[in-house]
Amino acid sequence: MGARLAAMVAAVLFLGGVAPAATGPARSGEIVLGFAPGTAAERQAQVLERFGLEVVRRVPHLDQVLVRTADGPVDSAALLRQPAVTSVAGVARFRTTATAARAPKDPAFARQWNLPMIQVPEAWEVSRGQGAVVAVLDTGVAYEDFGPYKKAPDLAGTTLVAGYDFVDDDDHPNDDIDPSAPDRPAHGTHSATIIAATTGNGVGIAGVAPRAAIMPVRVLDASGGGDDDQIAAGIVWAVDHGANVLNMSFDSSFDGPMTRAAVAYAASKEVTMVAATGNTGRGVVGYPAAYPEVLAVGAVRIDRTRPEYSTFGAVGDVDLAAPGGDVTVDQDGDGAPDGILGHSMTNATNGFGEQAVEGTSAAAPHVSAVAALLVGSGLARTATQVRTALVASALDLGPPGPDAFHGAGLVQARAALTAAGAPPPRPAAPAPSSSSVPPWLVAGIAAAVLGSVALVVARRRARPS
Repeated sequence: MGARLAAMVAAVLFLGGVAPAATGPARSGEIVLGFAPGTAAERQAQVLERFGLEVVRRVPHLDQVLVRTADGPVDSAALLRQPAVTSVAGVARFRTTATAARAPKDPAFARQWNLPMIQVPEAWEVSRGQGAVVAVLDTGVAYEDFGPYKKAPDLAGTTLVAGYDFVDDDDHPNDDIDPSAPDRPAHGTHSATIIAATTGNGVGIAGVAPRAAIMPVRVLDASGGGDDDQIAAGIVWAVDHGANVLNMSFDSSFDGPMTRAAVAYAASKEVTMVAATGNTGRGVVGYPAAYPEVLAVGAVRIDRTRPEYSTFGAVGDVDLAAPGGDVTVDQDGDGAPDGILGHSMTNATNGFGEQAVEGTSAAAPHVSAVAALLVGSGLARTATQVRTALVASALDLGPPGPDAFHGAGLVQARAALTAAGAPPPRPAAPAPSSSSVPPWLVAGIAAAVLGSVALVVARRRARPS
C-alpha cells in the first residue's frame, strides 16, 4: 500500500501567490475549496476552470472539494471574491495517538486490568454489542486473508462488515506495518481488537463488545498519518453504509474544513462519534475530538489518575475518561508495563500477538465499545441517547463534578446500561458466615436430636430385666 507524507498537521494555503509557512508538510499544491450550499455543478466547474484547479476528491453530502493547483500558486483572495466560494483552506493532517510497549505473549485476559475498571464483565450480563456496527477509522484492520495480508487470529470469530480504503482508494482496507517503526503494533487492528476481539476462544484478549461488528475504514497510512479529505470521506462513507459508532483514534491541531463538515453530517444522522483528545499532554484538545458533536476521550492509568501524555482542555472540552495505560510504570505489580493490550502484529513479532500500548488512541476504543454495548442492547440507539447514558453514568474522578482532565468521569459500562433503562445488577448473594448457622438447620438438628433421645429411652424401657 502506498504511503503519504506523515506529519502532525499539513496546511498549505496559497495567498497572493505566496505559500506561507505551514505546521507540517502537505501534499504539494492541494487546497480545500468550499462552495456555497446549493452551488450548481456547472458553476463550480466554471470557477475551477478559471483558476486552473483540478478536483482531487469530492465527498458526498459535503460542499467542500479537495483541489489541486495545476499551474503553481493560486490567488486565494481572488478565489474568495467569487460569490460561489465560501472558504479556501489548507489540508489538515491527522496522526494516531498511541505509544507501544513490549508485552510477554502469555494468556492475556488476566492482564486486562482495563476491563473490570470499566465494569465490562458485569455489562456482558445485559449486552455484548450484537447488532451494533463500529467503524474503525484508522490505518486499516487485519480483517481478511488477501494477497500478502493476513487476518488477525483474534478476529476469527468477530463479525466483520465491508469497509473501504481511502488511502489507496480500493475495497481492501487492510492494516499495514510502519517500516520506520517496526516495534509499533499495527494501529487500526489494535484499536479494533480492544473493541471487539473474539472472546472465549482461547486466543489473545477479550474485546469490550465482542459481538459488535467491525467496519474497517482506512483513512490513515501505515505511519499513522491521514489528510482532511481522507478523514472526511471515511466518516461520510461509514455513516452512509450503516455504522452506528465511529472510532477515531487520531488527532490534529488543525481544524480541517472537510472533516468539520463530515462530522456535522454524521451528527445529523445521529451516529455516535468518539475520538482521542491527543497525546500532547497540553491543554488544547485536538480535532476531531474538539468538535462538540464528538465524544472527546482522555486517558487514565491503573490508579485512575491522568497520565502525563493525556491532552486536556477547559472544563467541557473533555467528555469522558477511559483506560489509556502508562507503559512507564507497573502499578499492579504483575511484572509488565501497564499498557492497554490489543491483538495486533509488528515486524518484531513476525506475526500476531498481544501488544501493550499507552495513549488516548487506546482510551477512545473503550468508549466506542461501550457505546456499541448500548446500541446492541436496544436501549440507546441514537447519538443523543448514547451520550446521555455515558455521561450520566460516568464515575466522577478528580474534583467533584466535570473537570478539565476527565470530563464527566471514567466510563462505566454496566452503569451506562442501567442509565439507559436496563435493570440494575443483581445484588451479590451474602457469603455465609463460619460462625453462623441458618435457623432452619438449627431447627432440623434439634428435632433429630430429640427424636434420637426418645428412641433410646423407649428401647431401654422395653428391655427385659
